[in-house]
Amino acid sequence: MPARDVPYNSPSKKPIRTRSFRLISRIGLRLVRVAAMAAFVLGAPGPSVASAFPLVAGDTPNDGGHSINLTWTLPATPPAQWTVVRREAPNGAFAPVATIDGTDHAYQDAGEAVADGVRYEYLLVAVPDDPAMRSDVSASVTSSPDWFDATKTNVAVVLGFFFLVLFYYIDQARRGKKWTFRRIAGLDAI
Repeated sequence: MPARDVPYNSPSKKPIRTRSFRLISRIGLRLVRVAAMAAFVLGAPGPSVASAFPLVAGDTPNDGGHSINLTWTLPATPPAQWTVVRREAPNGAFAPVATIDGTDHAYQDAGEAVADGVRYEYLLVAVPDDPAMRSDVSASVTSSPDWFDATKTNVAVVLGFFFLVLFYYIDQARRGKKWTFRRIAGLDAI
């Protein structure tokens, strides 16, 4: 019997699962069980209780370049300090950049040591060194200067309005508009 096309979120009907889907699911589950059993028997290390945590690196917005922001979620029991290490992606060697407090959850790597256009990867290392407390290596990130500072949008709007009014009055003067101004009282007495 062929399978019918039924939307998964249909309130009245459940999706139809075929025999091949059930067979593939069972095979996949058995493969996972066999791999776990083999790891246990061979003494391979399993997943760590204190697994690595993600480190997010990104170019600093609204800057003049030479700056990269790092953010992370603190583990349940953070160390006393972190050492931030950096390398040029993909094959450079990690070198320490800074040592920061263990309760910090963000860091900005800024200065002339961060070259614009160079891809970097970052890693957080616990102090004292504990391999279970190391972060994942961040995705590679490049620092670059921004052409427009989005925090200064209000200044751009005011300048745009000013120049719009200025060019309107220049255009009116070119068309021959004669301007009249009210005399200031008492100016003639001076």
